[in-house]
Amino acid sequence: MTAALAAAAAGFAAGGVVGWFVVPPLADKLLGRSHARTASWWWESCEAYTTFKREHRAREPCAGAGGEEGVLAVWRDDALAAAREGSLARERAAALAEAGCSVNVSLAVRDEAAQRERRSFDPTPLRRGACALGCALWFSALAASGLPWAATVAFALCGVAMAAAVACDMRARIIPIEACLAIALAGIAVQALMGGATALVAGAAFGTLVVAVCALANRAFGRGGVPPVGRGDMRCMAALSLASGLAAPCGMLACYALAAVVSLAGMAAGKLTAKDGIPMAPFLAAWLPVAALG
Repeated sequence: MTAALAAAAAGFAAGGVVGWFVVPPLADKLLGRSHARTASWWWESCEAYTTFKREHRAREPCAGAGGEEGVLAVWRDDALAAAREGSLARERAAALAEAGCSVNVSLAVRDEAAQRERRSFDPTPLRRGACALGCALWFSALAASGLPWAATVAFALCGVAMAAAVACDMRARIIPIEACLAIALAGIAVQALMGGATALVAGAAFGTLVVAVCALANRAFGRGGVPPVGRGDMRCMAALSLASGLAAPCGMLACYALAAVVSLAGMAAGKLTAKDGIPMAPFLAAWLPVAALG
């Protein structure tokens, strides 16, 4: 008992240090990379769309055409939806209007510089404290769990990546692809160590099923170019499925049960409506304890 308490205390201290000093700069770096990547892709797509319209003045790109034209159609729909919401930067809204789209540039409330600022993580004491507490509790639970040291290290890495994903999602509604990749790779390692081929196949199969169902849901229920399940959420669920192996269904159940409770409580309190979206990463974080400790 004393040894377990000592291990838990050591894990709590180590997690607190990692959460305070490592997670905030990691989240800021990931947000910066994500913004640079998406901005480059957006402007390249805008240039390609402008070229398409010069060559095909009488029509718009069709999603059913496939290939580059289909990709341009998806980009255009996403860009127009963002413009209608006022979440598109002024420079981008102006570029859309110049390309011939019906866009009200005055709806844009931020310029590119402000958008870049929103894609950064300001490490205030409160935010650092939240990251430190989350990592401290996770490391403490792992240290007291009695898992093999290799599995403990791998799950600890998953937790750090998940903490960064939560910080990014809470700040900018983004779950960076790098965080998902880290969760997937560390998760594959731990499932290979603990569950073998059966766990790996089960996790991969469940992840594939989740992504397929989410894609169908987006296709069936997406309105105005806004999908009900974000791409980052889908990538994170796929990564968590790989990290949890046979426990993936239980992890997903815990995640969505918690999200449902919080959403219903928010609606009961008048803070949310059925149409409001919420950051999913904090609830996806509940997936990991089920996978590691369930």
